[in-house]
Amino acid sequence: MVAVALGAAAGAVWAPVAAALVERWPERVAPSLRPQRAWRRWCLAPACVLVGAGMAALGGASAAGVGAVVLGLVLVPVVLIDIEHLLIPDVLVLPATALAAIVSAAADPGRWWVPIAWGLGAGGLLGAMSIVSPRGIGLGDAKLCLLLGVTLGAAVVHALVVAFALGGLVGVVLLARNGAAARTIALPFGPFLAVGAIVALAWDPSQPLWL
Repeated sequence: MVAVALGAAAGAVWAPVAAALVERWPERVAPSLRPQRAWRRWCLAPACVLVGAGMAALGGASAAGVGAVVLGLVLVPVVLIDIEHLLIPDVLVLPATALAAIVSAAADPGRWWVPIAWGLGAGGLLGAMSIVSPRGIGLGDAKLCLLLGVTLGAAVVHALVVAFALGGLVGVVLLARNGAAARTIALPFGPFLAVGAIVALAWDPSQPLWL
């Protein structure tokens, strides 16, 4: 319960930061032209609190729990920004990746390289896919996978399987509804990766995820 309470508190502290980041993105749009959505002001705070508490419950009172909370709280604004603008900001993902690497290394100094290897593997895989099919996968998705790999370790495989399965399912539904026109619809992949990460965390929360 202590871990859950701390996760909820972290979410409450993070909420105004997340709201500001979502509101100001993308930077290339003048402030007067950015869409103002009132729902952000009242839904982001409870969303961050719930996500912080939920991720802490999945990760437990351990380094894995800290990594899970960091990942979950970063995913809240990342998903919203990706849905609205089809991009994933480096200013959120890269610092979170560095923090996740420090946490995992501190938890198991003798195997500090393991989560980094999983992160580079997952990020490299999607990076290669973005080169082959830039309209389907972006470099932002690859960087997000780097964060997922560093946080989840071997469980990032579960996250990727779930993400691609959900993405494929949505693609089939769109194709059935819209026919050939569905090929022109751009889908944000960040939300699918976020769902995959949650499934991976729930897969076996009793074990350090980077092993």
